[in-house]
Amino acid sequence: MHRIAELLRRWSAGTRRALNGPRQALPGEVQQLQGLVKEMQQLPVVPCLRNARDGMAEGMERYTAALLSHLHGSASDDEIARGIRAAQTTIETNVVGMLVCRPDLVVVAAAGVKATSGV
Repeated sequence: MHRIAELLRRWSAGTRRALNGPRQALPGEVQQLQGLVKEMQQLPVVPCLRNARDGMAEGMERYTAALLSHLHGSASDDEIARGIRAAQTTIETNVVGMLVCRPDLVVVAAAGVKATSGV
């Protein structure tokens, strides 16, 4: 399985835990998600996938920022929800963007969209 799909599956599982778990577990979940952002940023890819990889990492960073806002109480629930939705859209757009470079990654793209859309 492609490393991007595996990373997105772990991301999806982590975001589900962060959103559905107890608030006291959120700092640990956010820390794990931040680690996945770093993994995505450092993931070696062919040159034509760099923009998609970087865009996915950007969306992931925005998602963790929204979770941190929730944790610190620095944003309203509506602002946090909007931030999470915008981050998900960024991730999904870039997952689909992988296909411009590598049409053979359609299974990876489908897994990535599925992994992010149910959160």
